[in-house]
Amino acid sequence: MKTCSKCKLTKELDEFSIKNQAKDGLNYQCRSCCNKRTREYLKEKRTYQPTAIWDKLNPDKRRTHQKVHKAVKSGTLEKPECCEACDNTTNIVGHHEDYDKPLEVLWLCRRCHGMLHRSNERIKDGRLVYEPLFQNA
Repeated sequence: MKTCSKCKLTKELDEFSIKNQAKDGLNYQCRSCCNKRTREYLKEKRTYQPTAIWDKLNPDKRRTHQKVHKAVKSGTLEKPECCEACDNTTNIVGHHEDYDKPLEVLWLCRRCHGMLHRSNERIKDGRLVYEPLFQNA
């Protein structure tokens, strides 16, 4: 039997987590008090959830991503082994030029996908091609 330092109740030893630094090898607080403290801490700290916010702001994109995921999982859409732009075989992700066509996907490595979004580059003939924003007249 051991007394919890938080709730001051005497409880069985199996109601205390292991803590090697303690003299008796058990936590000072019982599991229920530790769980309560953890829940309260997480409730305070979980104010910013970027994925949930993005999902709410972009429901059409979220639906498209889900459709692609389901199609790949069911086998109706095949995810290639390499990037369509540079033939890299690691971190292949899907890119949509038009979210109204969810199964028309360009499969790119993360590097090419990022370059595509950050610049004026586009995919032509299976390669990233730079297109200047302004033409000299």
